[in-house]
Amino acid sequence: LSNVWVQVEHPLSSAFAARAASDPEFRQRFGKLASASAKAREEIASASEDLGDSRTAKSAEEPWNLGRFEGSGLYVCCALSNHSCRPNFTMRYADDKRATMVALREIKE
Repeated sequence: LSNVWVQVEHPLSSAFAARAASDPEFRQRFGKLASASAKAREEIASASEDLGDSRTAKSAEEPWNLGRFEGSGLYVCCALSNHSCRPNFTMRYADDKRATMVALREIKE
């Protein structure tokens, strides 16, 4: 099995931002919660930077952004590929959470 690490934008971030932009009652009702969540993400990001993680948080400017899902998975298909110091494929990750192996050059059978 191969372990693949991915980051995926939270699926509700754009909907929350759009709703907050168009609905003052929504902003008033959930604004404190969004700000508290953003502050917690900033604190976690700051601690991660102290540990050498170079990713930065934009929570203060974008409180309705719920951040990314980060995770890893074990994939049988990737594990069946041979290792090479000069690989002939790469992985592409789509927004619909699919990983696809893509040839970088012609592959002989």
